[in-house]
Order: sequence, then C-alpha cells, then structure tokens
Amino acid sequence: MEKLYNEAVKDRDQAIEDRDKATVLIALQLESETQGLNKEIETLQNENKKWREEIEDLKIRLSYAKDDLNKLQQRHIQLQIEQEKCQKEKENTLSLLKEFEQKSDALQIDYLREEKEAVEEKNMDEKKDPAYSNVRNEIISASEKDLELEPGAPVTLKSSPLEDAYEVHDQIGKGKFGVVMKVTQRSSEKVYAAKYITPSSRSSGSSREDILHEISIMNQLHHKRLVGLIDAFDAPGKIIMIMEFVSGGELFERVAAADCLTEKEASFYMYQLLQGLQYMHNKNIVHLDLKPENIVCVSKDNWDIKLIDFGLAQELEPGERMKALKGTPEFMAPEAVNFEVISLATDMWSVGVIAYILLSGLSPLLGDDDNETLTNVTAADWDFDDESFDVISDQAKDFISKLMVKNPRKRNTVAQCLQHDWMKGSASANAVKIDTKKLRQFLAKRRWQKSVNALVAVRRLSSLKPFTNVKSRPSVAPSLTTVPSEKEESCERNTGDQITEESKNEQERNVDDQNGKHPQQNGESVVEAMPISEETEGEEENDEIDGLVGSASRHGFERRGLHLLLKYTVFNDRQHCTQLYA
Repeated sequence: MEKLYNEAVKDRDQAIEDRDKATVLIALQLESETQGLNKEIETLQNENKKWREEIEDLKIRLSYAKDDLNKLQQRHIQLQIEQEKCQKEKENTLSLLKEFEQKSDALQIDYLREEKEAVEEKNMDEKKDPAYSNVRNEIISASEKDLELEPGAPVTLKSSPLEDAYEVHDQIGKGKFGVVMKVTQRSSEKVYAAKYITPSSRSSGSSREDILHEISIMNQLHHKRLVGLIDAFDAPGKIIMIMEFVSGGELFERVAAADCLTEKEASFYMYQLLQGLQYMHNKNIVHLDLKPENIVCVSKDNWDIKLIDFGLAQELEPGERMKALKGTPEFMAPEAVNFEVISLATDMWSVGVIAYILLSGLSPLLGDDDNETLTNVTAADWDFDDESFDVISDQAKDFISKLMVKNPRKRNTVAQCLQHDWMKGSASANAVKIDTKKLRQFLAKRRWQKSVNALVAVRRLSSLKPFTNVKSRPSVAPSLTTVPSEKEESCERNTGDQITEESKNEQERNVDDQNGKHPQQNGESVVEAMPISEETEGEEENDEIDGLVGSASRHGFERRGLHLLLKYTVFNDRQHCTQLYA
C-alpha cells in the first residue's frame, strides 16, 4: 500500500509538474501572440492615422479644386462675354470691309496714279542721291586740278565800312567767336556769309593775330571742298570775314534726318572730305579741328560738301617741329593730346574718328568727361565690339583701323585713303541699310553739351575761388609752340655740359615758375585749348586755371603739364580738384 501510495504521490507530483510546464508554455505562447497582436494593432493605428491625414489633405485639395473650378467658371463667363464683343467687332469690321470694297473700284484709279507719281519721285530722288547717280562717279573720277579754283587777289583787311560794299541781312549763326550774318554784295548781288569776330587778348577767344593767321591760311586755300574767303573788314572792335555762303547745313544733321544710310553713301561723303584735305596737305597745312560740325553741305539740293573753320589750322614749316594742343578732345590725335610733334597724320586720326561715327553713330573715344576722353585717346582705346558694326563691311573697318593708329607714322595718308578698297568698291557693293538712330542720339548729345558747358564751367570754377584763394592773373596768350628741329647726330653728342636751346628755355621756364612769374612776361608761348564758353565766361575760366597753375608750380609742379591737364578738366567738385593736386 505504501508503495502504491508513493507511486500515486509521485504520479501526482509529475502531473502537477507537467501541468505547471504546460501552463508556462501556454502563458509564453499567449504573451508572444499578445505582443504580435499589439504590434499589428499599432501598425493598423498608424495606417489609420496616415489615411486620416491623407483624407484631410484630399479635403483641402478638394476645397482648392472647387475654388479653381469657380474661378474657371468665372473666366469662362468673361471669355464668353469677350467672344460676344469680338463677334460684334468682327461684324462691324466685315461691314466696314464691305464698304471699303464697294469704294475700292472708285479709288483704284487714284491709287495707280499716286503709285506712278511715287515711282517718278523715287527715280528723281535716286538721281539726286549720290549713291545711286553718276554724280559719285564723276566726283571720284575728277582729278585734283578739276577741283582747284582760280586764286584771286589775296584778302587783306579793309578799313572801309562793310555796309559800303555789302547789304547786311538776318543773323544765320552764332558761336563762341561771335555771330554770322547773311550779306549780299552790292556790286554782284551775290549772297555771302559775314563772320563777325571780336578780337580778344585773353586765351579764351581769338586774338587779332589769330584772326589774321586764319585769313593768311584761307588765302592759300582755293578748292571746291573748302569754304572760300571773299573779303575782310577791320571794323571798330570787330573783324568781319566775308566767306562763301553754304546753305545745306551740317552733313551729319542731314544724314541723321534720313532713316538709314548705306556704306556707299558714307564712302562718298568721306571721299569728298579727303579731297579737300588732300589739297590742304599738299600745301603742308593741317586743319587740326576736323569734326562733324565743320563738314557742311553746299546746298540742300545736292550732297556736295565743304570743310569750314580754319581757325586752328597751321602751316607746317620744313625743318621745324610743331606742337599744339588744339581741337575737340574726342577728335584729337594722341600726339596732340600728349603735346608731341604734330604732322599731316594728325588730321588723319580725326578722319578715322569721323568715319567711325558716321557708320555707327557712336563716338569711339568719348568718356564720361574730358579727362576720360583724353585718357582713351592717348591709350588709343577703341574697338568694333558694338552691335552697330555687325552690318559694316570688313573694308570699312579696315579703312578706319588704318587711320586710328597711335603711331602717326603708321597711319594711312590722304592718298592711301583715296585709293583704299572701301573707296573703290563700295559704289556697287554693300548696300546694307545702316540705321541712323544712334547718329541722331550722338548729335543731340553734342548739342546738349554745347548748351550747358558754358554755364557749368563758370559755376564750377567760381566755386573753386574759396578753395584756391588765388586772385585772377593774366591769362596765357593763345599761340602755337614751335620747336626748331635738330639733327640726331647733334642730339647724340649732346651731354650734360652741352645744354640745347630747348632745355635752356625749359630751365628758364622752371625758374620763372618758382619765382611766380608768368611765361607770357618773357614772350614765351604756351599751348592753347579750345574754349568751352562765351568770351566773358572763357576769360574767367582761364584766369582761374592760370591761378591754379601758378599756385601749384610754386610748390614744385611742372607748369606746362598742369596747364594742359586743367585746360581739359571739368571740375566736378573741390574734392576732385584736391585729387588733382595730390
């Protein structure tokens, strides 16, 4: 019994142990399944949250879509209204068109007649147009002798009253020199232009010697491309020069008035300019003031041109080296700006600038002020990068490139320019239309600058008086410095103990500067710059400049360089002036 009891107890314990094991296994299995279900529940909850967010997003999109739909519906309504308007306009247009068609038969005859008249007028214009007529060929084929005029008696100053020989009419022009009046010669009834000039002892205007020099130059010029001097009178306080009357206006103004220009027309104008210049250069005379304003048409009925204004012209004497700071900054050659020896090539640089402007309407060297312009000139800093030159031929560019060369010895001469391919080939080639809009803008800008330069110069210079504390001094007489030429052999033999006449003059000038003396006291001539104002305004300007130069030279500055710089400096403010001193 005891054995059976023990076995029963053992079986019971075993059963209890198996039950506990089973319970543990079931508990572990339930726990594992519970965790799995929890994860699935969490996943489902996340997905449910995501779907809710998407539903909210879809609701928002749906709201936007409804707004867009409303807008589209409104736009659709507007388009329908506009369509109705267009339909009405279409009906009105068709109605007008029908009326026009009904009247077209009656207008057809008038139209054909007007068209015929227009063709005839165009043919007449082409006959007058130098680029399409035989006039160009006649001018180009004309010899130099055909253009020369028979010289008359040299013009000298007459003391008799002008009114005895000429009837004076209205004023036709005005400038820094004075006024120009239209006059009629009583004996021949020919019309001329009378230029009234008031001589000035100051460097701002033309002195009596300058005017007599211009008369002397013009007495040597007798050519169809150069304005001629007819007579001269010495009136009280004035000198009156009687010259040919040219009524065609400035060439550039007439070209700009047209909508377009062709290269063959441009080469035609440049050829005439070169013809006049060739005559001057054959006489060893340089113009030194070639610019658009000095190229004028003889009359409005043709395109014959003349060069005018020989006030700065100089005759180059053999064996002498001339230096001159003369002209308009953007047309001056580098050697003129640098106050180096000038030559016939000095004019050729200006010819290149004029051709550049004529073809593009752009000034190749113009800066924001005269200082920048002169810097560009001395550096020969220019190019053909502007889009205006996209339609310009390589021959025209080559013509300009061989003139706007910094080294004057490498520039083309007048004869070489007249034989250039651009002059020969452009009569029948390259008829591309060049827009003259930029040329009109260029001329408008120059007119504006002329109008304000005088006022600006006087106001700015007057503002410098408190800064400089320098009283007005006698101005420098306008004349051309002439330096005698010397052989290279003597220059090479020259040592520190053998001082040339030129270096002696320089030393004397420096001594005068240190003593505060003006070079004019020793009769020495200094460079001349073009005045930018009327006579009284120019006098004030030059007094201020001379005062600044004298003040600075006493502190060790070189007088000639300072005068050159200040002559062409537009003083923006006192700070600018301070920078110049620094």
